[in-house]
Amino acid sequence: AVDVRVLYPPDGDKSAAIELEAATRGLARFSRLYGEYPYSTLTVVHPPEEAAAAGGMEYPTFITTGGPWYTAWLGPRAIESVTLHELLHQWFYGIVATHEAQFPFLDEGMTTYAELSALDAFLGAGSAYRGFGLELSAASLARVFAARRSEDVPVASPAAAFPGFRSLAALVYSRTGTAFETLARVYGREKLERAI
Repeated sequence: AVDVRVLYPPDGDKSAAIELEAATRGLARFSRLYGEYPYSTLTVVHPPEEAAAAGGMEYPTFITTGGPWYTAWLGPRAIESVTLHELLHQWFYGIVATHEAQFPFLDEGMTTYAELSALDAFLGAGSAYRGFGLELSAASLARVFAARRSEDVPVASPAAAFPGFRSLAALVYSRTGTAFETLARVYGREKLERAI
């Protein structure tokens, strides 16, 4: 069993509950799909708003999430998304040990695919947003981000080859995640997960 701790600011009870559930479910799913989580602890930190720039980071046994306190009340699934994404870095770069600067798609792209798959499994059609009678899937949102960038830098390029972070995010994170989502739809998610 993994001891999961969530540290959060005083106004973050609802966010912390979401992060704890996402981390717990994520650990079970990712250990089954990608190999056992190799540590006995996981610490999840939700930085206070004045330290928001510290959110969305990963280290062995330690991740930071983020989002304003009201996010948990309005319908976006950003807290689940960032928690699962940073947790997945325990596998994609951690266990797999890829070189993020040289091959960011093996780190961020694979992580994004596994995040999209987990969000769909856990939250269904409203995996990016559910509220006011509307649902939006995280995979659909990733396709939009991937398609909006007109640069034609190959996703397998080193990080320095991208003209800026927006381009890297759209092409390495979203386009790679979308490409793997497409493979899952064509060949079946179970086959793709086995191959990964």
